Amino acid sequence: MGIVEQLRSKLGEAEFEQKTNEKLGEFHHLIRKESAQYLLALEIIGAKAQALSIAEAMQKNSQAMLHARVERVFEPRVFERGGEKSRAQRILLRDQSAGATLACFDAPSYAIEREVICSDLVEVGPAVFRKDEFHLMPQGHIKRVEKGERAKISDSALSGNFEGEITAVYGDFPYKGGQTRLGGGAAQLLMSAFEINDKSASARVVKWDSGGISKLLKKGMRVEIENGIRKNGEIHIGKWSRLVFERQHEERPKIGKIEIFEKNAVIEAGGKKIVFDDLRLAAIKFGIGQVPDAISPKTALELKKEYWIGKSLPENWERRA
Repeated sequence: MGIVEQLRSKLGEAEFEQKTNEKLGEFHHLIRKESAQYLLALEIIGAKAQALSIAEAMQKNSQAMLHARVERVFEPRVFERGGEKSRAQRILLRDQSAGATLACFDAPSYAIEREVICSDLVEVGPAVFRKDEFHLMPQGHIKRVEKGERAKISDSALSGNFEGEITAVYGDFPYKGGQTRLGGGAAQLLMSAFEINDKSASARVVKWDSGGISKLLKKGMRVEIENGIRKNGEIHIGKWSRLVFERQHEERPKIGKIEIFEKNAVIEAGGKKIVFDDLRLAAIKFGIGQVPDAISPKTALELKKEYWIGKSLPENWERRA
């Protein structure tokens, strides 16, 4: 059920028609009735999402909130879109009704890197099912509501998911990573080593092909390890494992002003101006989604801009005017 039909059901036919005529009057009857109804629904219902099972959400063309277990976390992908770098991260979710892939882009994708591992129960949304997978909306979130099962370090023979507090950071060390694709010499990579304690025992952790992350790790920091492999009393993080921890990052600037023009939108945040030259792209970033051809994206954005005033500027929105 689309947001227009949701509003019709909520208000009843008589009140729905009355408000439609009022909205047509605001535009001096220069827009189509269907356009007025869409704008009315966007204004009243907006991006409010229903809590649905995965199977139900796959059948509806509306935004949904999902509660599901994480079955798999895929490698993040960085690509260019509109001349800017974007980041995509996909996870496989499953609840009692079905399983499906969720795609997160830009800011929400970093939450997976910081706080989610396999077996966790998460809340996700608003998300829309399109092209055989769910897409998290730009204003959406993914957060853990229940931790999955964790292995104890004291069970030295057990591989699995671990968590603990860093008690020592040993540093980054070079090693040879095997033959290159071109058949040349072995590539030099970095492995990082540190120690964690989960109150049952301590263990040295080795992360292979780490890129040199020791500078990000601090004594006392809590970390989680997905699919850690036990070897000689250590926990190894390899190709099919993940290290999850809260990255230190600067506080995002607050959005102070948004101006919507005929051909672009300008956002002021933290003393900078960010310009969206394509209003339909701006509508997607603002969480409105694809604006129907019959609707002016400028009008849709005007209805949504107050929501964003005072909010933190999402990551990867920066683009100077």
